[in-house]
Amino acid sequence: MWTRHADVDSFLARCLPFFGRDELACGLVHSIAHAVASGRYAERNVLLAACEREGGVVGAAVRTPPWGMLVTGMDEPTATALAAFVAEHDPDTPAVTGPQRAAAPFAKAFAERAGVRATPGIAQRQLALGDLVVPEGPGELRRATDDERDLMIRWASGFHEDIGLTLYGDMSDIVDRHLEAQTLYVWEEGGEAVSMAAGALRGVRGARIGFVYTPPEGRGRGRASRLVANLSRHLLDEGHGFVTLMTEAANPTSNRIYEAVGFRFTEDYQEFRFER
Repeated sequence: MWTRHADVDSFLARCLPFFGRDELACGLVHSIAHAVASGRYAERNVLLAACEREGGVVGAAVRTPPWGMLVTGMDEPTATALAAFVAEHDPDTPAVTGPQRAAAPFAKAFAERAGVRATPGIAQRQLALGDLVVPEGPGELRRATDDERDLMIRWASGFHEDIGLTLYGDMSDIVDRHLEAQTLYVWEEGGEAVSMAAGALRGVRGARIGFVYTPPEGRGRGRASRLVANLSRHLLDEGHGFVTLMTEAANPTSNRIYEAVGFRFTEDYQEFRFER
């Protein structure tokens, strides 16, 4: 049975054991719930839902308008029941993203319930770090500074444009949150930032790397590889138990880069957009 939680504290209290059992399939939802708890989103506008069966949570979902619904891994009947729940409580949700095994049945059932058309958006592959390989080459990792805000906004916008990721919010707000949390990093060569990535908590123990972007004129020089590898080592040194990242399924170049530094495939993720 799916239940909407009135506050994020009760949601996290019920869901943390579930999140801890399968962090790779729950990290996306857990991290956004954590952001709600930290005050980054107006809690009154957020939908937080969990499904319990025989005393335990078996699925969870969160939406922070205007963004789409995020779902954990779950079986097909649970995803179908979530679609009915969302059609009643949040029929205007613009999209869903999550493990393909959960997002696909949710999208199909929600489209039928809400009278909308579900269109596949970006397909991604979740990778988790195995044995880290740090390539040699010039440069060093450092945190992005407030003085680089405009550059980070341009690069983050370029990242979204490159992969066709739907942007529902304001890019400047997203970058500002990363700068405030000190989770935005750059690779510097010769005193100049040449590549960007974000690295942040994404679950009970794990961290996730995202926003990996090198401007077109600086590509093909191994900068993204060195950045991702050194940021992974930094996150592990900070005490995170493991590191994950998402890569575009249709981009063989990024997949080769990440696999070369030690990342391995764990699960397919899919976005579906709802057209009215």
